[in-house]
Amino acid sequence: MSSSISTTALDDSEDRRFAAREEIRALYKFKSYSTDEHRRQVREILVDHKLYFARASQLNDERDLRPQLRFRGSTDDEIRQLLRADAEGVWGRKVPPYSALELQRLRERLTILTLEQLEQDALVRTHRRLEEHYWILSLTASRDYVAMWDDYADRRQGLCIHFRSDGDSPFGIAQPVLYQDDVPVLLVPLGTEREVADISTLTKMRRWQQERKYRLIRYPDVDFSDAYLRFDGQHAYFPPWAISGITVGMSMPVDHVHEVFETC
Repeated sequence: MSSSISTTALDDSEDRRFAAREEIRALYKFKSYSTDEHRRQVREILVDHKLYFARASQLNDERDLRPQLRFRGSTDDEIRQLLRADAEGVWGRKVPPYSALELQRLRERLTILTLEQLEQDALVRTHRRLEEHYWILSLTASRDYVAMWDDYADRRQGLCIHFRSDGDSPFGIAQPVLYQDDVPVLLVPLGTEREVADISTLTKMRRWQQERKYRLIRYPDVDFSDAYLRFDGQHAYFPPWAISGITVGMSMPVDHVHEVFETC
């Protein structure tokens, strides 16, 4: 992978697993093609060279980007001390700073609310942050899993678009999803925002593991221009040469096959 992509786009990239580093040479996107909207989406990719990054609420798995929380500490007093110390640090970094009266009210709130209320408050804020700022492009490392053709390509009437994922391609910085038995749990006080985001966006339930998902994450604090991605809202424009091929489903109507290849 070229140094400009691996080190500029993601500042802690040496610790990350990227498709290019794992020598995944192609990643795939399954698409349906049976409706006007489906065909519009495919043309966006093949002609306009842009892809849509989904919010958590737009993903097909309702548990995606919905981690659970658990407080650090074993007693009520210990938990509240940890929460207060973490909160004071957050409040102290606010620009413009809180007034003395606002700080007093925030401290009182930490004292008055039950741990259950504080946990729910933290859960809502975490989920909102992930929804508003961390958007997902899901790809897969295999085009041979029949269930994906059925689920994502209209029962093999759609197509599969191939993207280069070598070190020169923006898709080379896609990261593999980790599969586990349970919904991910974040410990509160939370770690860094990047740690929270990675655990939340790159973890799925084990029942999905045959999909071999890789994800491009739109991190709000990252400049992706060196990775040849330009964001415009939830769309990202990519270079035309990053598309390496197309596979049409075995049940795609002949006129749709001709239309797809005329589009290319």
